[in-house]
Amino acid sequence: MNAVETPLDLSSPEAAAKSILREIGVPLIAGQLSPEAIADLKAKHGELHIIEVTISATDTGVAYLKPADRNVVAYGLTKSMKSQIVEAGEFVLKNCYVGGDERLKLTGPVAENKAQLTAAIAAASLLDMFDVSVKNA
Repeated sequence: MNAVETPLDLSSPEAAAKSILREIGVPLIAGQLSPEAIADLKAKHGELHIIEVTISATDTGVAYLKPADRNVVAYGLTKSMKSQIVEAGEFVLKNCYVGGDERLKLTGPVAENKAQLTAAIAAASLLDMFDVSVKNA
């Protein structure tokens, strides 16, 4: 039985290393930033959220999101109240993405592939608020 060989990508040292790791079955995390880059983003945006999407057994994409501001939360919650969770997540992902795997970044108003859709659904969870109770005095 002949196996189909995937050619190694030798376009750059980084691409070659990734090809070799993928060839031997080491999972890769596309878009993963260095600790220094993460520290820079935290200095600029404060808290940082990380979404990891498993695309295949050997391919994971990561997106870094800044905290949602008031306008993003308000619009996202409006969509969520209408049971439009995907649309809410797409809005959060589009407005809060600050780095990571470009496959997860929304370039248009809606998710265009399964990886973006998965990331958008996860991003919708950033709209969760604190638990609250209201009581009569």
